[in-house]
Amino acid sequence: HKSFRPITSITLRWNFQRVGLNPYEFHLTNAALHMVACLLVVPATWLALGGFDGDGPGSDAVAHTALVTALLFAVHPVHSEAVENVTGRAEVLMAIFFLGGFIVFAATVSRAPRAPAGTWPAALPGPAVVVGSLVMLGCTTLALLSKEMGATLPMLCAFWDFFSVHRLSLRHLVLLLSGEDAPPPPATSAAPAPAPGR
Repeated sequence: HKSFRPITSITLRWNFQRVGLNPYEFHLTNAALHMVACLLVVPATWLALGGFDGDGPGSDAVAHTALVTALLFAVHPVHSEAVENVTGRAEVLMAIFFLGGFIVFAATVSRAPRAPAGTWPAALPGPAVVVGSLVMLGCTTLALLSKEMGATLPMLCAFWDFFSVHRLSLRHLVLLLSGEDAPPPPATSAAPAPAPGR
C-alpha cells in the first residue's frame, strides 16, 4: 500500500510477528477493534445529540438513539469490508481515534460555561477546554496516521461546537469568517398567539 499509515502497519506487523501469515488472528484483531469502535459510538452519539444537557426534555430519547445508532453501526453491511479484509483495519483504527477524539472534545466543551444560545463566547476557553482540544488534536494525529480521513476530526469538532453547543446559524458563521458583527439571535420567549375567535 502506497499510503503512509504507520499505526495500521505497526498493528499488522505485530500480528505477523505473533502468528506469521495465519489469517485467524488478523481477523480476530479486526473484529475486536470493531467492537471497540461500536462501544465508542454510544457516548459519541449521546454527546453529539445534546446528552450533556442532563435530565432535560428528550434525554431518554437521546440515550435510546445512541444505543440504536451503535447497534446499527455494529451490524451495518457497509462495515463488512473494513472488518473482514485484513487491510481494512486502517478504517477501524481511524474510527477508534476519531470517535475517541470527538468524545474527549465534546465532553470538555459541553461542561464548560456557555454563552447564551445564539452568541459566540467573548472569553477565552478555560484550561479544561484547552486540554480537551489538545487531546483531540493528539487523537487526530493518531487517526491520520491510521488513515487519511482522520484529518477531518478538528473540522467536525469546530462545526459541532459552533452549531450544536452555541446554537449559531450558518449566517453567523459567514459573518464571523468575514469579520463582521453577527446580529443578535431572535427572541425565543415570545408568548403564543391567541387562538382565532377568542
